[in-house]
Amino acid sequence: MKLFVGDLATGRNIIPIPAHRGDWEIRRNRSGSLSCDVTLSTRAHRRLDLRQNAAVGHTYLALGEGEHIFAAGPIWDHDYDDDARHLHIEAEGMWSLLMRRFIMPAAVETISLLLESGDDAGKPNPAVATIFTGDSWPTIVQGILEQGFARAGGALPLVFGPAGTGAHDKSYDASSFKSQGEALTDLTELVNGPEIEFRPQFSADRRGLEWNVLVGDDTRPQISSLGLPHRFDFSVPKRTVRKLRVRSSAREMSSEAWATGGRQAAIALISRKKRRRCSWTAGTRAWNPCRPHTRPLTSRTRWTRTRMMISRWGPHPLSGGRSKRTSTRSRNSGRCSSATTLT
Repeated sequence: MKLFVGDLATGRNIIPIPAHRGDWEIRRNRSGSLSCDVTLSTRAHRRLDLRQNAAVGHTYLALGEGEHIFAAGPIWDHDYDDDARHLHIEAEGMWSLLMRRFIMPAAVETISLLLESGDDAGKPNPAVATIFTGDSWPTIVQGILEQGFARAGGALPLVFGPAGTGAHDKSYDASSFKSQGEALTDLTELVNGPEIEFRPQFSADRRGLEWNVLVGDDTRPQISSLGLPHRFDFSVPKRTVRKLRVRSSAREMSSEAWATGGRQAAIALISRKKRRRCSWTAGTRAWNPCRPHTRPLTSRTRWTRTRMMISRWGPHPLSGGRSKRTSTRSRNSGRCSSATTLT
């Protein structure tokens, strides 16, 4: 397991950092989180120069193993203790950066946001409105994000997929000051709206990092996982994961979801979703709530489809067997997020 930092605008200038602890949370349709703790000597601090190479607001923090990147996003906070030579770095997913970018064309630098004359004076100026007509969800998301690229310093290492299917209309007035992140959140909360994920990955030459923008369309609104689940191998001599701790919870798992709307005095049912894999075994007392774990140490949820497999040699730590080779804390939410902590 390795942590590294790099330039946020280009994804380049990857610098590994010797962190002894890393925590991350992966969330779909929302911003995840990522943090690490670094304890270095004074000479090592000067050599790495993390104040500049991991500068807040200008660089990203990423955590991965081999070819797989678990989480990556902009660095927002530093907390340094000089006496202990300890540096705590906090970052969030790419969604957090989009929450700070407004949907505005470059023309707002020379054109007023509001009409200044005529009967419509004071109303939003259509000349600086962002309008999409008959476009698919992936095309709308790409248009919103690429608009920010045209502004000074607005470039980001994002990779877009196919246009997908669908025909939708959306418009955003510049005077409403809606952020890109808010607009994407609104799309995901629509009935039959798309799922959106910024999935980090290495660039083709492995000299930088990029985010693959995954957006559902009318044919497949939900995003599926790519490839097989990542496997942590504890059998190798120089393994990068130690001190295994696993926590599983079904507190937020359900077989049916209900949504209501209307005024408090006249609430009406507007949506109902039932999970397919829930079953009652006839003739027994076994209620199977969606089979939360299909195999040992594998956490899966249908809505997030965040999958992880952990394998090791020797006695299972949860079965009472003693072993000094332990590592990875895994927390799984049955709603729309999952998290894993490595210590």
